[in-house]
Amino acid sequence: EAAARGVANMGLMEVRGVWVDEALRGQGAGRALMAALEQEGRRRGCTRAALDTYSWQAPAFYECLGYRQFGALDYTNGTCRLFFQKDL
Repeated sequence: EAAARGVANMGLMEVRGVWVDEALRGQGAGRALMAALEQEGRRRGCTRAALDTYSWQAPAFYECLGYRQFGALDYTNGTCRLFFQKDL
């Protein structure tokens, strides 16, 4: 199973969640979900996409898709919340 959701807001596709079952990871399901979200964003007039993820989740995945980190929020337990954006 895999799922993603986003919100088109003032020309920005805000990616609110992406989840891919462990059994499907590495098979292109995540890339397909992100491509579909970006395509829908373009269809709705968005020129940029943005998302956030934690340092222990999938920052390298988003970087491979062309997302650039523009900020980070450090937590006291050593975790970072990372913010990314990409022109569509």
